[in-house]
Amino acid sequence: MEYVKDLIESKLKFVSEREEELIGDIEFMRNDLNATEEKLINIQKERTELTIYLKFFSQDIDESESSVIALAEGDTVETYVSKKVIVSTSQLAEALGLSDARIRMLAAEGAVIKVGQGAYDLPASVAAYIEYKSSKKTEGD
Repeated sequence: MEYVKDLIESKLKFVSEREEELIGDIEFMRNDLNATEEKLINIQKERTELTIYLKFFSQDIDESESSVIALAEGDTVETYVSKKVIVSTSQLAEALGLSDARIRMLAAEGAVIKVGQGAYDLPASVAAYIEYKSSKKTEGD
C-alpha cells in the first residue's frame, strides 16, 4: 500500500506543479491580451479620426466659409492635427455624421471644442469626440 500512496503523492505533486505553470501562463497571456487590446483601441481611434478627416475633406466646402489651413506637400496627418482648423457647426456635424443640434449638445458636454459662436476646432473636436465615445463605450462595459 505504501507504494500506491507514494505514487499518488508523486502524481499529485506533478499535477500541482503543472497547475502553477498553467496559472503563470494564463497571467502572461492576460497581460499580453491587455497590451494587444490597448493597441487595438489606439488603432481604432486613429482609423476613426482619419475617416472623419477624409469625410470632411471630401465635402464641397465654400472656401469663403472655412478657415481650413492648406496642407503643404509632405505634411502628415500629425502635422495637420497640430494646426488649428476652424469649421462651422454644420461642417463639424457633417464630418462626424451628426446633426447640428447634436453638435451643440456635445459642445455643452465638452465633447467637441467650441472656439466661438458656431465655430469649432476640427482636429481638437475630433480628438475630444473620439475620447468621449471611447469613455462612453468603457462605461457601458
